[in-house]
Amino acid sequence: MEEFTMRAPYSHELALELFRAIATIVVRQVSKFKQSNDALENDRARIAHILSYIRQHIAREDRLTLASIGQEFNISANYVSEYLRKHAGKGLKKIITETRLERALILLKQSPYSITEIAQKVGYSDISHMNKMFRKYRGTSPSMERK
Repeated sequence: MEEFTMRAPYSHELALELFRAIATIVVRQVSKFKQSNDALENDRARIAHILSYIRQHIAREDRLTLASIGQEFNISANYVSEYLRKHAGKGLKKIITETRLERALILLKQSPYSITEIAQKVGYSDISHMNKMFRKYRGTSPSMERK
């Protein structure tokens, strides 16, 4: 600030240029922060839509492939699982498995459907595969969960 109060040649102009440079740097940083926040919000919204899509199509294996999800959300099929891992903390396969098990658990507790019907409704091709997944992820069987 001495430059501003000094009477040396061009000291006033130099101080104003320094102030403009600092102001420019601040504006750029604020702009970068805003863009970063906007991108984060866009990613959160996209993840919410992808998870909703998975829940809606849980029984349709053909709609839950990397290619179909990538096409639906305009993401490279090769990047879908990485994108989910980065923004949702889990890969596609794990999200699908957990979603199927959650839906099956609700149906087991709240519906009159047989375990075989529930397995089909949540996308398992047979009851033995659903039993295997329940034991692996929940440590119990569907019939025990129903009680």
